[in-house]
Amino acid sequence: MKKVTLKDLAESFGDDYNNFSQKLVDKFNSMNLNYEFIQNEDLEKLHIKIIDRLFTDNQKIGALARTEVWEKGWEENLNDFLSEPDNEDTLIPKFIRPDLPIRFFQKFIRTENPMFELDYFKLYRHWLFEKYLKNYDHIYEFGCGTGFNLLEGCKIYKDKKFYGSDFVSSSVKLVNEISKKFNLNLESEIFDFISPNYQYEIKENSLVSTFGALEQIKSKFVPFIDFLRKKRPDIILHTEPVKELYHLNNFNDYTAYLFHTKRGYTEGLLPYLQELEKKNEIEILKTKRLFFGSLMMEGFNLIVWRFR
Repeated sequence: MKKVTLKDLAESFGDDYNNFSQKLVDKFNSMNLNYEFIQNEDLEKLHIKIIDRLFTDNQKIGALARTEVWEKGWEENLNDFLSEPDNEDTLIPKFIRPDLPIRFFQKFIRTENPMFELDYFKLYRHWLFEKYLKNYDHIYEFGCGTGFNLLEGCKIYKDKKFYGSDFVSSSVKLVNEISKKFNLNLESEIFDFISPNYQYEIKENSLVSTFGALEQIKSKFVPFIDFLRKKRPDIILHTEPVKELYHLNNFNDYTAYLFHTKRGYTEGLLPYLQELEKKNEIEILKTKRLFFGSLMMEGFNLIVWRFR
């Protein structure tokens, strides 16, 4: 049995583990990150399962029916939270499923901890927040879902103001309930990436973030980039699937690439930003594939950029 190391995290995040805070190291030490590689006959069976899913999956990102799915999904979390307001696990998005194989540095692993994916993401999120949020007063997350990222940010930085937004009302209600319950410096309102509300205010000394949100708009990200161009936040962080970062000569990457394509998740964001950089409109500060993901694809890649 192997164990994820601080060196692994540093390679995944694109950092030096000597830069990790003691809080991050303590969080790492508290987690069970033991795993073993899936190999031989078990790997063949897993590949067959994945290929079968590629043929049978019929979910289409961006379809009108998906709006109702997200409304009901976040409403389920809202009802769970209202029933158990002291249980933060009620805020875990339902699409984070326990006890499934994990993609890790282009291989598949089997983990001892059924919530390995969530715990690894929590380490990444803590590192990301400590590294980038500290210099900004106003923190925005667009497409914030259950608000569990915002709650974590509020815990780390009690002196900053946090703003959440989503395109369905159940998310907005949930985030505002979280703020009220824990007395946080946090507020939320409706916002649609595809039809941005230009009355929405981005204040000075601000950071904008998305976590697996732009993936859901079927590549219609230009209106949001135009909105940001008008509002001029100081820095933008995206943690999103990035189809262009897969290595197509690797079988496991190729299956993820096909799944991303079939579902219709957003593509072209990174090339679009790279074109803006060539035009000297923006500066891309960091692009990092985490080499970590779920059964069918990698949902965690970091793009950090700002306007010139």
